[in-house]
Amino acid sequence: FRNHDRPVECPDTESGCKGRFAQNKDLYRHVWVHHRIYALQHPNTIPVVEARCRTCGEKERVDNLKRHMQKHG
Repeated sequence: FRNHDRPVECPDTESGCKGRFAQNKDLYRHVWVHHRIYALQHPNTIPVVEARCRTCGEKERVDNLKRHMQKHG
């Protein structure tokens, strides 16, 4: 059902983006990757999806951090 129904729209209308997403988490990831300035300007509505690696200090998306940590063994 989530693959077909995409009720969440990208809020950055000024950029002309017509992105639609199944869940808010997908929207937040999209906004941080493609509309970073918008995300920084709207901290109350777009939560941060980045984290720092405790080993090397590199910034990663939260959903990629587990995979990144595997590089460190």
